[in-house]
Amino acid sequence: MSTREKSAIIIEDYQMVADAWKNTLEKCGFSSISIFSCSENLAVEIEREIPDIILMDVNIGNDENGIDLTRKLLATYPQLKIVILTVHDHSGIVKESFEAGARGFISKHAPLQELENAIDFVLRGEVYLCSHMQKKGITINGRNS
Repeated sequence: MSTREKSAIIIEDYQMVADAWKNTLEKCGFSSISIFSCSENLAVEIEREIPDIILMDVNIGNDENGIDLTRKLLATYPQLKIVILTVHDHSGIVKESFEAGARGFISKHAPLQELENAIDFVLRGEVYLCSHMQKKGITINGRNS
């Protein structure tokens, strides 16, 4: 009996960061991983195969906003599981990310282990907020992940 490969999409405009995320996804058992530096051609990839998870930076190429892109993608593909990753670590951006439909939020100040945790939580259908943000007193709907 064969099992389907786990697939992911990374949307990050810095190649070194995207490569670190890709390595983490591979460590978590993903074998089909596509990397985009902006949203160009993204819809074509999603139409070809709905990924198990999307890792999305807030500030992506072509002056695009990952939170707006999350909202747009989920309007068309509500089954997508999107994790937002960013250097911006204030409560407003966390709130905006979850209101847009993201299932996870990780500060880029957090260790890579947080990404593994987020992937695990989100794939199980749970939401995830990194410990860096929790230590700042930020919660999701009044609770931690």
